[in-house]
Amino acid sequence: MKRYLNFRPILYFAISLILGILSAYLYFSKAFIILSILIVLFLICLILFLIMARGKIKSKLIYLLVFVLFSIIGTCSCTLSIIDYDKADLGKVNLTVNGRITEVYQTESSKAYFLSEVKFSGIKNVKSNYKLCVYVYGATDYDVGDIISFYATVNDLGVIYEGKINTQNIASKYKYNCTVNSDKITLLGNNTTIFEKVNLGIRKALQEGLDSREFSVAYALMCGNSEYMDEELIFSFRQAGVAHIFAVSGLHIGFMATSISFLLRKFKVNKIISAIITILLLIFYSGVCGFSISS
Repeated sequence: MKRYLNFRPILYFAISLILGILSAYLYFSKAFIILSILIVLFLICLILFLIMARGKIKSKLIYLLVFVLFSIIGTCSCTLSIIDYDKADLGKVNLTVNGRITEVYQTESSKAYFLSEVKFSGIKNVKSNYKLCVYVYGATDYDVGDIISFYATVNDLGVIYEGKINTQNIASKYKYNCTVNSDKITLLGNNTTIFEKVNLGIRKALQEGLDSREFSVAYALMCGNSEYMDEELIFSFRQAGVAHIFAVSGLHIGFMATSISFLLRKFKVNKIISAIITILLLIFYSGVCGFSISS
């Protein structure tokens, strides 16, 4: 008899985690009706699952236990992330901020610097695991890796945004923002990671070899950073429905994996060693792209 569905453990575990995360999301979103429907559907599937188990009840119960376990892990991880994000509020206070620049974006009237390893001092002395975005007005030439300090009013970003849980900010650990003039910033030093150095090297090489527009597209394609693309160009890609190519994800990782495997096969490298090398290089590439969620 043909099997139309094949058991895939990794996919099974992933679905379990996703359902757990979805349950927590629905609970904190106060979507109790949808959550109730999800629970009822789960119970119906559970009953059908046990009825169809027949003589394989023990193995089916093990699968069920694994499903419940991973669902609980997903629910707990999502719940703890939301609670921790909410507890990190500072209360809109004036503080001295020290942090290391990890991302740079150009807006219409300012430059936006995302800081990690943030330390607040003043009324409150806090070392935060969350990111802060500072909008700087005036001429600046700071870049990734620079450690800066300034005094500003720090604003908290809440868990709820426009009636929904702000999953993007929670997942990216972006919690605070503020504005400051460029003459109020002090450069304390530089601490660029190996991933950032490679990323900056790629950016420099592309800038030197291509026109500004060609560079912006090439850099976005390779590293997932569209900060140098103008709005008109980005809009054109969105209209064509292909803007997703600028997010380093399965397409990029798959292409890289195929290319690396092809080269290693040409050199007749052992399959196990080839797999290890490929995985390590893909992790390194993800690091160069800032370990984005999609990568």
